[in-house]
Amino acid sequence: MQILILTNYFTPDFSAGSFRMQALMEAALRSNDQDIQIDIYTTFPNRYGNKSKDLAKIEIQKNVRIHRIRIPSHRGKIIFQAMAYIIFFIKVLAKTKGKNYDLVFATSSRLITAVLGALIARRNSAILFLDIRDLFTDTLADLFRGLVKLLFLPVLKIIEKWTLASADAVNIVSPGFMQHVKELAKTKNISIITNGIDKTFLIDMPQIKHSPGSELKILYAGNIGNGQGLENIIPKAAKRLENIASFKIIGAGGRKNALELALSKAKCSNVIVEAPIERKKLVLEYHEADILFLHLNDYLAFEKVLPSKIFEYASTGKPIVAGVSGCAKKLLVSEVIGSFIFKPNDVDAFVNIVTSLKSTMIKYDRTEFKVQYSRDELMDNLFETIINTKRKDDILN
Repeated sequence: MQILILTNYFTPDFSAGSFRMQALMEAALRSNDQDIQIDIYTTFPNRYGNKSKDLAKIEIQKNVRIHRIRIPSHRGKIIFQAMAYIIFFIKVLAKTKGKNYDLVFATSSRLITAVLGALIARRNSAILFLDIRDLFTDTLADLFRGLVKLLFLPVLKIIEKWTLASADAVNIVSPGFMQHVKELAKTKNISIITNGIDKTFLIDMPQIKHSPGSELKILYAGNIGNGQGLENIIPKAAKRLENIASFKIIGAGGRKNALELALSKAKCSNVIVEAPIERKKLVLEYHEADILFLHLNDYLAFEKVLPSKIFEYASTGKPIVAGVSGCAKKLLVSEVIGSFIFKPNDVDAFVNIVTSLKSTMIKYDRTEFKVQYSRDELMDNLFETIINTKRKDDILN
């Protein structure tokens, strides 16, 4: 069986998609099925000026070949992202021409990777399996206004409908995507396999050693983009929490400059912003933190998502303070003990929660959650689902 996997991001890049696909590759290697040959087409790390000098264009691990394509660095800017995706799209189409695949798997937080998978699957008369990590048209509808939305959204919805209708199987990472996907996909083969906790984080964190008289250490680690809206809440909250809490923001993204400008205008002395770091170092940052912070902007589309950071945060046993709604709120409230939720962009509620936690800092036992959402188990399940996928026509008949 010849399998093609398409993912714009792959380790050592720092992103939810890259970690997910690394874990899927490891699941494929664990299967030890010599009848399965896998080609992974991805990019060299290209966000935020990441370097990739030591990586080979082609890397072989047992029955898996990783093909990396060089595209321009986009640093989170929309126009440069679009150019980078188009270059990846064109180069993969060319490089896979003449190759025979039985199944094409595409993981997509941006619609173009799914479209690429659909085109190659059709060219090869191959089974198409889509892994949907974001509802791109929903997000676009919330983030953009005016002429851009008017011109592009109708076209993108037509493309999205064709792409999902082409799929023989679809996996979604959040139950909030189910209705949208069901309306567009022609297959009944729709699964929910979420993101999970990588083994790097499946360790026992030490007890919290915060002393009542000292400042709370609040950590945010992740993307700094429109979706997170950190510039809307961190500067105002940090100013009010001076002498109560300090903030460390680790990450990069298209709104990092906006965040730093807002912090400067607010004259915040208790916030530092640092570049992304490798995961082993991030574990040490989690060790040092008292509270882990999560925030999604107040957009309707984000009520359907499950941020991958939830699973990583939950593994630590540290208190999670989250400005989220919808599916993310439901998961945290029902399954993650020690989660404290407020409405996105509600500075008053955020400040009140942090203040109330100052005298009640404890570590939470989330053993059951860690077992349920072990990334290795989830990706073993996803890989098994992929290789057993049948054509949607066979299912419908």
